[in-house]
Amino acid sequence: MKIKQTGVNTSGVHHKSGKSHRDAPQRRETRLQVQVRFNLNLRHDDEKMLADDVAYLRQNRQFRPTIIKALKLFFDLKDGYLDVLTELFPEVVERIQRNAQNAEIEALRREIAELKARTLTAPVAAHETPSVTNGSPFGTAKNATLKLTKGIAVSTGKAFANSIGGYFD
Repeated sequence: MKIKQTGVNTSGVHHKSGKSHRDAPQRRETRLQVQVRFNLNLRHDDEKMLADDVAYLRQNRQFRPTIIKALKLFFDLKDGYLDVLTELFPEVVERIQRNAQNAEIEALRREIAELKARTLTAPVAAHETPSVTNGSPFGTAKNATLKLTKGIAVSTGKAFANSIGGYFD
């Protein structure tokens, strides 16, 4: 990689003769530039297409800004960031987000259908049902007792699965 120093006259407006206005201060700034060169092998179809694209970009004076954006995008993505991608291609980011949301929704639909199928085929189990006698268990009555009686449960899972059945079928 070559580093090239060039002198830049920053004195203001220049005439065609190259001279600046008399009242503008004369000063020269030195800036550093890096020149990067690479070769494309025209025997490879993909590199030949790149060479055609490079020629088009150079004709339209877009080569340098395009390469700078491409390198920024590459290193941003490599580091795990999406800022440059979002800046340069917001429509692509939106499409990726839509596809990801659709995939998540589809996964949820499959999971709900599976749970619904399991719940509808599961047997109803008997369980102990608590009941309160002589007052509230949360009150101050000293005689309050909690009595457990055996009963048949209504499957709330089945009821839930049936209630949402229309949304995910």
